Amino acid sequence: MRYYANGQAENERGARRYRVAGFAAALIAAILGVAGSNFGQGWFAPWVGVMTTVAAAATAYGLLDRRQYLAGAYGAMVTRLSRIKELFADGAGNLAALVTATEDLLQSEHGAWVERMTQTIAPPRTAVSEATR
Repeated sequence: MRYYANGQAENERGARRYRVAGFAAALIAAILGVAGSNFGQGWFAPWVGVMTTVAAAATAYGLLDRRQYLAGAYGAMVTRLSRIKELFADGAGNLAALVTATEDLLQSEHGAWVERMTQTIAPPRTAVSEATR
């Protein structure tokens, strides 16, 4: 549970950092755009493009979607594992049932992760056969 809780917190912090960096860069670009329209575009125009690019890069580099997905998935695992812990905390269940429930949960989480990675990672390029050369 600690692993998933730490993973959730780390991904939430990372997503927040990149979201703030992207927003700040976009805000600076807007301010530079307004300044350029009021005081002449000579010095300001290139910096609008730079800050817009920085905003897009910070957002893309941070892989916000992936971090948000991982934070949510880790949070869900913490909740599910704590429910299993609660079920067996009072001694009502036996050790075999606890292990089975935990392994089933971890296996389903792994299956969901594999499915997600297969959808987001491009398939490897296939070699051109000798016959088509």
